Amino acid sequence: MKHIFKIVVMLGLLAASPPLIADPEPAPKISLTYVANSDWNIDWEGTPNRIYFVQASLDLENWMFAQSIKFGTGLKTMGVNSDNAPNFFVRLAYIDDPSVTSLSEAQSADSDFDMLSNLAELTIHNSNPLDSDDPGGDDELPNLFEHSIGSSPLFGYVIGAPDSSLELFLPSE
Repeated sequence: MKHIFKIVVMLGLLAASPPLIADPEPAPKISLTYVANSDWNIDWEGTPNRIYFVQASLDLENWMFAQSIKFGTGLKTMGVNSDNAPNFFVRLAYIDDPSVTSLSEAQSADSDFDMLSNLAELTIHNSNPLDSDDPGGDDELPNLFEHSIGSSPLFGYVIGAPDSSLELFLPSE
């Protein structure tokens, strides 16, 4: 009888305790405002500890990242240019990171753990700051390694030799 009481008490404590994993904040709703000459502003309300990346596409298949990062709470605004394209789409990509507390930390953070900062991926390497092996490469090599050997993480081959494949030779034990 003592064992049944312990189980009931433990179940009661578990039912009364808060969830161990909280539900994430919902994705923000964005609004687009036409400015002039194919320029648009994208606005949304930020969430604490969230790093935002704006993406744009002309065909809903090929997405390009804007070369800017937004972070945290408050009204966020970013300008984009549609180049007068007949179709133009935008979306927000984001990651919640409780260890990041400022915009400068969000820029220097490495959200995909590929040893490249978020800002370097956007402004120098034109790679995805949320994917350590960018689509197109699909070779499972980290972006930093590919850059260091002259390969492109976006295309999966060595620059200057588009028909070659990259082979790694590891010393045998």
